[in-house]
Amino acid sequence: MSSMSLKKNGVLWFAVLCSIALFGFFGLRAGEDLSSNPPLNVAEVNKDANGNIKVHEQGTVAVTGTVNVGNNPSVQDVRVTNAVEVKAGVTRIFFEEVYPFDKDADFELDISKFSRLRILGVVNVSGTVHFSYETNAGVSGSFDASAGGDGTHTELLGEVAGTLMRIHLRDPDGEQVFVSVWGAN
Repeated sequence: MSSMSLKKNGVLWFAVLCSIALFGFFGLRAGEDLSSNPPLNVAEVNKDANGNIKVHEQGTVAVTGTVNVGNNPSVQDVRVTNAVEVKAGVTRIFFEEVYPFDKDADFELDISKFSRLRILGVVNVSGTVHFSYETNAGVSGSFDASAGGDGTHTELLGEVAGTLMRIHLRDPDGEQVFVSVWGAN
């Protein structure tokens, strides 16, 4: 073979390799463009009356590390607490004596460490007192306790979601009223 034919073969091989490289580059770009579809919008259908996504399981979980809330709505309620060990059993978490009960009374207490609650109302002297309660998670109820007999009424709230409880006493007539709340896990 002459040196001229070697040069032609070399140039030919160089042209073939450049063509393969060029087609390979454009082929990859085309493949990337075809495979990078935009994400699809998803509509959640399991919503409550306020438009929030319903949650089936509830409870607490220990979380460590960094939490990014950058793409959520601008108004957020975030509560971060240290882990608190609560031993099994029942604990009185609130007690108040109102005497004389001559005006409406309202109380607020932290229930964040407990999953079950019991409220106890006792009325001494005479009359009837209306008790009502609610938690910041929407658990609520009411009852009346009257003096006479043992003058006691108790209600088990069971599994209570929430961190705050409000108790309201109404219908004051000078009675002696005791309010207790017991918590357990």
